[in-house]
Amino acid sequence: MKGREIWDSVGKVRQKVFVPHETRPASASIFVPEFRHEDALVEIEATAMVRSEIIPKRGVEYDPPRAYLRALVSEPFVFLSGTGGAGATEEAQAESSFESLRACLESQGGSFRDMRRVAIFLKRLEAMKPVSGVFQRLFKEPRPSVEYILATGFARDEMLVEIQGTAVLR
Repeated sequence: MKGREIWDSVGKVRQKVFVPHETRPASASIFVPEFRHEDALVEIEATAMVRSEIIPKRGVEYDPPRAYLRALVSEPFVFLSGTGGAGATEEAQAESSFESLRACLESQGGSFRDMRRVAIFLKRLEAMKPVSGVFQRLFKEPRPSVEYILATGFARDEMLVEIQGTAVLR
């Protein structure tokens, strides 16, 4: 999203579109410096699975519940929502974010060995090295694919890092 001025509007749309449905999406709200189209105010990235049969799915709720899920499970896939962490540094927040993702994944019978994709959003490019160190320490070979994305803002001003991921349960 471009700028906090549209944050509330996007939240209202998200509520209207997803809350009435049985299963809401896993989600992350990130401010980015630019979009593919210069006149865009919101850019949405979505993953869809299209199959001929109905895919059972279940949501892992936050407590209290939010307009989006902590994770969306559509076995064998687990889509983990963007998660911010606690701490004063990017490294501490990354550690905390990963621990939250690990707990959610373990609650579904998975582990970091099941992770296939990790997206790490950073407020400062200089944080890439220390956050990468946390990633390297927590994930053993073969590691999931990882992408680092520069973001200009997050859901809370004190956030420096947000991490989301996709796992495939064994």
